[in-house]
Amino acid sequence: MQCQRSLHNAYGIYVISGNLNLVSRNIICNDETTGIAIESSTGNIVRSNILVGNNPGLYMALSSNNLVYDNLFNNPVNVLQTPDTFNYWNTSKTPGQNFAGGRYPSNVKNLFG
Repeated sequence: MQCQRSLHNAYGIYVISGNLNLVSRNIICNDETTGIAIESSTGNIVRSNILVGNNPGLYMALSSNNLVYDNLFNNPVNVLQTPDTFNYWNTSKTPGQNFAGGRYPSNVKNLFG
C-alpha cells in the first residue's frame, strides 16, 4: 500500500457544498487531521477508499443522502458525524472481510471508533 499524504493540510480530501461527487479509490493515511471530509453536501458517493491513521477517517457535517460503502477504516476515530447529518451506509455481502452493511443511525457521533 502506498500512502498518499497531503502535507500540512487539515484534510486529505475535502468536499464542501458539493453535490453528486464520487470519492473513490484513494489511499489516505497519516493525515494531520481528517482523511475525508464531506460538509454541506448531498448525493455524494464515498467508496473503495483506504483510510488509515487519520483522525477521524471520515467526517460528515450538515450533509445528507450520501452513500458510503466498501471503504477500509483503521483510524483512532473512524467516522465522526454531526447530529444533523443523515447518510446511507451500505454494502452487499461478498466473500472475505466486509466493512459494514446496512443503514446506521446518523446521530451517533463516533460510530466505529
